[in-house]
Amino acid sequence: MAFLVGVLEGAPGWFRRYEAAQGLGTLWPRCAADADLAARWSGPVRDALSAAACDEHPWVRRAAIRGLERMGSVVPALEAALDDSVVEVRERAILAAGRVGPDAVVGRLIAMLRGVSPDGTGTVCRVVEALGQLRRPSAEVIEVLEDLGSRGDRFVVREALRSLARLARAEPRWAGRVTSLLRDALAAPDAERRASALHGLVVLKPAGWVDDCAGALADDNPLVRGTAVTLLLRDAGTWALRQVGDLVSDPDRVVRQRLAEALAAHVTEPAARAHLRRLVGDARPDVARAALMALARTGASAVRPVLGHPEPALRVAAASVLADIGDHHDLARLLGLLADPEPWVRAAAARALAGLHRRVHGTPRRLRSSVLAPMAVLLHDDDRYVRREAAHALGRLGDRNAIEHLHQACRDQRIDRHTAGHARRLLGL
Repeated sequence: MAFLVGVLEGAPGWFRRYEAAQGLGTLWPRCAADADLAARWSGPVRDALSAAACDEHPWVRRAAIRGLERMGSVVPALEAALDDSVVEVRERAILAAGRVGPDAVVGRLIAMLRGVSPDGTGTVCRVVEALGQLRRPSAEVIEVLEDLGSRGDRFVVREALRSLARLARAEPRWAGRVTSLLRDALAAPDAERRASALHGLVVLKPAGWVDDCAGALADDNPLVRGTAVTLLLRDAGTWALRQVGDLVSDPDRVVRQRLAEALAAHVTEPAARAHLRRLVGDARPDVARAALMALARTGASAVRPVLGHPEPALRVAAASVLADIGDHHDLARLLGLLADPEPWVRAAAARALAGLHRRVHGTPRRLRSSVLAPMAVLLHDDDRYVRREAAHALGRLGDRNAIEHLHQACRDQRIDRHTAGHARRLLGL
């Protein structure tokens, strides 16, 4: 602590002061856990951070406000920081005002909402987020957030509804009013507002919130369906797996992709794996790739059949996944992909082969690697991209016998000197 306080008070370089302010804010919770240390250092640390909150560099000011917030002592520096000329410092001060500021700052935050320019959506969202973290929300705060939740920018609406839900969860006397507002928003004609209402319901979790989200799975707008499936699978547990099965054939690809991504958290469940196996055969590569990445959590056996998929993007994804989860038997499978007709697949196979071989066998020292020669053939591939990726893969393989192949390819003008030099650096030469 003494070192960081000294640096913050006397370092000539702004970056060292910034690091010291960051360090003090990070270390203070540990220090506060020890009564003797807290009593000894609370004053010096608070004074140093308060002085840094007026530093000439905005990064230092922002880090100091964060440190004071973690100490719960941001109030003395708050007035100046809320009027700071740099938006990042103001937004940090806004969040601190909501989290640890006194009740007196609430009026200031509300005034900022009313006085901000129309293009200040980011600042409005930070103010709304800060209001949502107040310890004792007043009726005025609830009314302001209700007003913002019914109009304005979609990001502001979502943040306002989520803030209302946080306040109602912390202060039960507002729960009925906010629940009614969220359900009204769920029936609004605007799809953005319906999706935002789902976020609020999941935060508050009133009685029947699961049924509300499940009903949104049949919404006519894909944004609402995608939001509902993500939130249900995240917060409702395995019960939701029975509700989302119809979305495997949803007409919107984004909904199917979000379903695949959300199912990854439940991949140990048979129902989730069944949905994902259907999604791996999706006509859209991005959907199938998301499903494949989720299935990869169950092991390499779910990925190996995809190496022969007719879609090149999926063969690329399967090769990339096997580099991290495959075993020595998968080396032969990846070697087969080096002759794939699609250049992107050949390049991905070379990268995956180098990574898997090194993970399984370590870095070759004296013996020539068994995959070196097949990978080196790609240095003379017809595709320039494949040649470059093959050179980099040989470098990552770690076998120094690759240097003769790299030199020969350079002499034959199959790769340039920059590519060969990068491969040499990967080899440690």
